[in-house]
Amino acid sequence: PYNTDALLARIKAVLRRSQYLETLPSMVPITAGWLEIDPQARTAQIGTHALDLTPREFDLLYALAASFGQVLPLEALLRQVWGPDFEGQPQVVYVTMSELRSALASIPEHTLRIVTVHRVGYKLVDEEA
Repeated sequence: PYNTDALLARIKAVLRRSQYLETLPSMVPITAGWLEIDPQARTAQIGTHALDLTPREFDLLYALAASFGQVLPLEALLRQVWGPDFEGQPQVVYVTMSELRSALASIPEHTLRIVTVHRVGYKLVDEEA
């Protein structure tokens, strides 16, 4: 006693998620400027200072660091960090980005910054380089 339309919708959703997982970049350790990220341990540090990040902030920082110096469009960040099926508002990126910027600012003596590229997206840069 299954509704065929509901069953097909569930099958399509599972296939979409599996294709999404296949296209994710492998989670390897990243060093970008002062920043070191270990995705297996889910730790990030700037110099000798550990960052205290929420899971979303960590994923957002990882996505930015993986594309260090390059602009990531808002849509790409939503897909990478919140998943392909995310149906919320893009303001969630703005809020999480603000919190991530605050976490970075709490660590002294580094030159890493998240730059907003108006109407395009965001990029992580080292202002010293």
